[in-house]
Amino acid sequence: RTLKLVHQFKPLGSAVTVLAQSPGIDIMGVGLKSGEILLHNIKHDETLMKFYQDWGCVTSLSFRSDEVPHMVSGSTEGHLAVWDLERQELNNTIHSAHHSTVATAHYLASQPLLFTAGADNAIKIWIFDGPGGTARLLRERSGHRAPPTVARFYGAAAESVLSAGHDRSVRLFSAIKDERSKELSQGSVESKSKKTNVRVEELKLSPVTALAAEEIREREWSNVITAHAGSRDVRTWSTLRGALSDKPLSPKLETIIVTAVTITVCGNIAIVGYNSGHLTAFNLQSGINRGLFSKIRAHKGKIVGVASDNIN
Repeated sequence: RTLKLVHQFKPLGSAVTVLAQSPGIDIMGVGLKSGEILLHNIKHDETLMKFYQDWGCVTSLSFRSDEVPHMVSGSTEGHLAVWDLERQELNNTIHSAHHSTVATAHYLASQPLLFTAGADNAIKIWIFDGPGGTARLLRERSGHRAPPTVARFYGAAAESVLSAGHDRSVRLFSAIKDERSKELSQGSVESKSKKTNVRVEELKLSPVTALAAEEIREREWSNVITAHAGSRDVRTWSTLRGALSDKPLSPKLETIIVTAVTITVCGNIAIVGYNSGHLTAFNLQSGINRGLFSKIRAHKGKIVGVASDNIN
């Protein structure tokens, strides 16, 4: 009420980035920009424990309240560290829990569950039921980590949206039930990233510049096609499998780039336009190139759009 300063704590040697109340009375967790983590008794202004995470600035802190003496810390690298307060040592780490800064980490009350949210547009719940108290991903909700480049309604009922973004991902969002939303797989890029220490985005296809899809042949063969920045190949995807198909649709001409794509209503033919003005067709079931629409070029300049009517 008086707005007077009650107490001023001693300097800690680095900027304070996060504070968290521990289950213990008068004990606060203090995260510093330097990567240091302190357990501080605020009643006596005394530091009880010190930890240090190698990934720099501490962005989040939380304490378990289910009688397991653990604390978790987040970092700008997207990693999580779990600390054993009884042994005063690192218990385990969750590398690449997020693809960007861990904005929030919070243990759910009296449960072995950790809620995290990141700057990568993802929220996740982790459960600590592994050997030695290690964690595994239980649930996740996520979207594009960078601005979308293209979005299309999918299906006759328009209950889903197919989209692609600068994060080099292709996603299928359900407008009816969020649990059905997913990212279409590009193979084992996550495990390759960990083995090679290369960012996941660098192992994915280049950003999508054009996208087309038809639902009618979803259960028979690939039913989504995408054009990618700087690429001459059209990539095919299956919404049923939720994954990239093995064989791209490659033109006979070498020095051209895909600029426009569409699929006929019957779901059998992919029509592809190029920056050279050429227009060609591919059979989606076999991947065979069915030839050009014109012996020379369909247009004198770059093709920017392709469409097919209801009678092909």
